[in-house]
Amino acid sequence: MAPATNVAERRRRVHQKLARQGGQSTAFFISLMASMGYPGCTITEFHPFRAGSKCSAGLNQGGWRYAWRVNVPVAVNVKFLNVNARANEPLASWGDAGLACLLAKYKPAHSIIYISYGGAA
Repeated sequence: MAPATNVAERRRRVHQKLARQGGQSTAFFISLMASMGYPGCTITEFHPFRAGSKCSAGLNQGGWRYAWRVNVPVAVNVKFLNVNARANEPLASWGDAGLACLLAKYKPAHSIIYISYGGAA
């Protein structure tokens, strides 16, 4: 999430924060991300294999029942290693700590969120 650049943008974000009504549906999280500057995001939910599942369905067992993935269509804050980097720096890093914090704040307490940047489906 890019920092607010002017007073009007800061006011809009404060109003959004104060007026937002919570919800834990897919539509709520998609609209939340769109309002914070991440349009076009999708959510993938993982379901465990059951007796009525298709034969080609994955055998997602255990904690996958409570896992879901947020697919952000654009890469955010991508940094690659360069020749001036120190040896202990990662080869690449990406993500937005603000988005991860926001999702963690509103997600169901028992669930696990994975964030995929750059158009994963």
